[in-house]
Amino acid sequence: MAPTNSVVLPAGPPEVLVVAKPAPPVQAEVSPRQAHASNPVPETVRRRERRPIQARKSGPLAEPAQPNVADSPPALEPVRSLQQQISLEESILSLRSAVRVRIQRLARQQLSSADQKALDDARVFLSQTDQAIKDGNLQESMNLVHKADLLVAAIERRQ
Repeated sequence: MAPTNSVVLPAGPPEVLVVAKPAPPVQAEVSPRQAHASNPVPETVRRRERRPIQARKSGPLAEPAQPNVADSPPALEPVRSLQQQISLEESILSLRSAVRVRIQRLARQQLSSADQKALDDARVFLSQTDQAIKDGNLQESMNLVHKADLLVAAIERRQ
């Protein structure tokens, strides 16, 4: 026997649901001024009252305060202990050294123009890494040496 699909309806008269059409929105009367304006101003907008300009006190004008570069806070970096900073700098220097060796090896090979461009970009990232280390920006130097590493790895995969 094949299964049969059947629906059981409740006994009794069916319920009818009537949905009334909503009334159209009531439009506010438009003033003649608003009817002719290309950019009408809503009635709820009020204009500020004009205040008389107060006379300035005589004497030298105060110059705006110039921020002192020495007083400005350093760039935001995660707070690291001295040991963490040393460890990060060692890993940066190690990766930088390894990437330089790989760049020298790839420079001796015949590369496509796209790979040569990527190799040049990796060299630029390494020089920027050196500058970031000199500036004491370890996070930036890690990001730059990592970019150089990724470019070199991409060239190596294509070889």
